[in-house]
Amino acid sequence: MTDPVNLLLLTSLAGLVSLLVLGSLARSGIPGIADCLCSTMLLIVATLLFSLRGRAPDFFSLVLANACMLGAICALYGGCSACRCATPSWAWRLP
Repeated sequence: MTDPVNLLLLTSLAGLVSLLVLGSLARSGIPGIADCLCSTMLLIVATLLFSLRGRAPDFFSLVLANACMLGAICALYGGCSACRCATPSWAWRLP
């Protein structure tokens, strides 16, 4: 039961629930919700790719999964900064 693949799949399901909650807030006009929604989607993709370790090529299960995780962290930082009505410390923003 505590196989790491099972834990990663449970994390993906929890991310899906938070994706539904953030999706319901998408039209509310709160700044930063779109970035947090993007972050959650990238997090779900990253955990699903991490769970493919040993079953898929290392490029997908390691490199692409880590790139998705980095994108999720950047998008979450941008969303939290926008929610505080501050600008992120980088010049570009994720859509």
